[in-house]
Amino acid sequence: MICYLQRLKTKKGFTMIELVVVIAIIGVLTAVIVSNAGTEREKKQSANIAARDFYSTVQYSFTKYMKYEADLSLEIAKENETIWPEDLIIKYVRELNGNYPVNKATVIRMFIEKNQIQYVQAFKSVESMLADTSTSCKTKFDELLMNDFDTLMASNVDGYYYALVTFSGAGTKPSAAPVKVHSAYYSPHSFIELTGDKTAYRVNNLTFESINRLSNGSICGVCSSAKYSVNDILTPLGNEGTFFMGVDKGLAAGV
Repeated sequence: MICYLQRLKTKKGFTMIELVVVIAIIGVLTAVIVSNAGTEREKKQSANIAARDFYSTVQYSFTKYMKYEADLSLEIAKENETIWPEDLIIKYVRELNGNYPVNKATVIRMFIEKNQIQYVQAFKSVESMLADTSTSCKTKFDELLMNDFDTLMASNVDGYYYALVTFSGAGTKPSAAPVKVHSAYYSPHSFIELTGDKTAYRVNNLTFESINRLSNGSICGVCSSAKYSVNDILTPLGNEGTFFMGVDKGLAAGV
């Protein structure tokens, strides 16, 4: 096309046919640009809807677990007895009369393929999640989450879902809602395994270039109940310069 236009420039004027050709080419290019812009908006909208759906699903499930008056199940209680304390994700807290996360920050990862949940996994930190490449439920608690999510999820868009669940501690009154979803995310692609320099990994993979796009190029749906501190300045999660999963020293997430 460029060569064709350059040839036209050597002429004193355009013929009617040449004008029609140029107008047609411009029309095609405009249609492509508009179409791509629409597709981009649709992808971002779909990603945000998926993130909001997961946010609500995780919050509902953990709220339900808090209201139990005994262990989630005999299987999980038995499993907790054999798991190393540092690997425990959830346990019965007598003071609160229900089941609560062991850590102040717990990460949930879910993968959906062909509109079906393939696995759900719970981790004690963002770092442990990014370093884990397993592709199945690991514990009875993971299986319980998967069963609940399978019932509650409405969108079931293929891709990877993440949620950061925070727990304010056993000393909190039950009415104060000590467990809440800090943020939930959706990405059509999985993150590469955490290796090498953590700072470089963080910049190359976890930084938001814009509200819905990460530094690794992935469109990312975002839903958050909180704000995130960058250089002591509070900004909404997903804004340029913030980090995936709201990683900061306050949450001690490990990356």
